[in-house]
Amino acid sequence: LGEKLAKLLRPLIKRLFKLEDPEAEKMIALNMSANMLGLGNAATPMGISAMKRLDDGKGVATPAIIMLIVINATSIQLLPSTVIGLRASAGSTSPGDIILPTLLATLCTFTLGICLVKLFGKVHEKIKARKK
Repeated sequence: LGEKLAKLLRPLIKRLFKLEDPEAEKMIALNMSANMLGLGNAATPMGISAMKRLDDGKGVATPAIIMLIVINATSIQLLPSTVIGLRASAGSTSPGDIILPTLLATLCTFTLGICLVKLFGKVHEKIKARKK
């Protein structure tokens, strides 16, 4: 399921990151799909691998690294398995009721996060252009 979801995410990743590295795209897609399925522990190694591939060695976060950090922090949760598990262990009669509100909230934060990264990226470029 994670591989199929990662394949579906590839066009979005190409548009957001504008990368020339197919391996980095693959790592980002797997990272995002694992996060979407509530598998944060599985997403971490892929996110680290993607970060290493995105690093240009200058010691400054690239726009792609910033985007990946924001996407990880605001990731859309299709299946919030950790919260469902916690609710079930606490005796909830319907632990899955959290799915729709979680999906809506994470969709909003994901969209806002991407918009802010793009906006601040443009502002940063304008400031750099003025200094020249």
